[in-house]
Amino acid sequence: MGVITGGTQVNFVPDQCAIEIDRRLLPGERVEEVLAVYETLLGELRQQYPGLDVFMEAPMLTDEAWRRRKARMWCRSHPACWRNWG
Repeated sequence: MGVITGGTQVNFVPDQCAIEIDRRLLPGERVEEVLAVYETLLGELRQQYPGLDVFMEAPMLTDEAWRRRKARMWCRSHPACWRNWG
């Protein structure tokens, strides 16, 4: 899980709830397939609870491999890293 927020104070029933999750892809998984699973779950909630306003915002996707490659490329061009990269 990640972060769950909602309500304005302890003794009020919240009028909304937001859930943020950090879901990493496993090797071989595709973003579209994972997002489809969550959309299916939300669809089931909509059917089970008519009038429920539930939605998923576009996720913030990053390419960790690209980020690491970029960091390595920077390091190769920086004098402090020359001894490590040869």
